[in-house]
Amino acid sequence: MIWAPDLSRYNGAYQLYFSAQRVPNGAACPASGQDVTTFVASAPDLNLAFGAPRPINPSTTYPRTTLGSAWTAYDGRSMFVPIVIP
Repeated sequence: MIWAPDLSRYNGAYQLYFSAQRVPNGAACPASGQDVTTFVASAPDLNLAFGAPRPINPSTTYPRTTLGSAWTAYDGRSMFVPIVIP
């Protein structure tokens, strides 16, 4: 299931939490049977120029991003996220 994005402010920076699903370029999203995971991206101010998405709480026992089988080649750079913030 793809969740709606969440925009919050933490320590003065804007945090965008969003679900993502890896699909082939041009394929419909969401695709059935594919792993979905959640990432966070930060922006320092109201210009909302978000940096690269990153996993949530990696290498901890806290709730965290779990990269499923579709994400084994994730390089931390190539992600298209079609989100519109009103």
